[in-house]
Amino acid sequence: MSRIPLINFKIERPIYLKIWFILILILICTGLFFGVYKIRKKQFEAKTKLNQRLAEIKLEALRSQMNPHFTFNAINSIQYFILKNDTDQALTYLGKFSSLIRCTLDQSSQTEITLTEEIDYLSRYIEVENIRMDERVDWEIINMAKGESEEIKLSPMLIQPLVENVFVHAFTPEHPKPKLTVRFELTAPNQLLCTVEDNGVGFSNQLNSQHESKGTLLIREKLMLLPGYSEESLVIQTGEWGTKVSIRIYVYQ
Repeated sequence: MSRIPLINFKIERPIYLKIWFILILILICTGLFFGVYKIRKKQFEAKTKLNQRLAEIKLEALRSQMNPHFTFNAINSIQYFILKNDTDQALTYLGKFSSLIRCTLDQSSQTEITLTEEIDYLSRYIEVENIRMDERVDWEIINMAKGESEEIKLSPMLIQPLVENVFVHAFTPEHPKPKLTVRFELTAPNQLLCTVEDNGVGFSNQLNSQHESKGTLLIREKLMLLPGYSEESLVIQTGEWGTKVSIRIYVYQ
């Protein structure tokens, strides 16, 4: 028995199973993925830049609060010498004060300064304040990160309020040997530890000892805006022996 083929036909694959269609679909999906990724990346970068700028604006606002606070105390010191009729001391103080103000204005416009600049500024400030104290305060700044001082960057006007607190609150006129020590040291990569220690009366013997000073509050607010902030970023120890304030700062190297 013979068979005669009537129709010769072949069933083609559905279009969605063909290799060229699958390749095109993969390319389209890949393009969409990278397109969405780039858009999200740009949105994230824009948000990050906005948050950084907001943090910088807040830091600038806090620095602008510190400057009048410091200037007010310095003007009081000039008035003190004038009332004492000590013209020479008033002129000496005014010269150092004007130099310090210029340095303050220069640093206030910067977002970061070197550790060398910070130490120089603090030295100028302590000299000015110590004149008001009749040069009674024995002070020193110890830099244990001397080799990296030019590479270490930190926010300006950060340590000065702590030193100001020492001169304003720590020492009574009857204190026999007032002493102030400021120490800088690197405790970990990109982490700077600054301690400001005095042998004054301590918080427990000060009026309104439960009230955190304006300078300390400003520092805490600034630290909260900087990278790596935690509760241990600002630690205050006080007692009959005096006061020690420690600040941990993540610095830029």
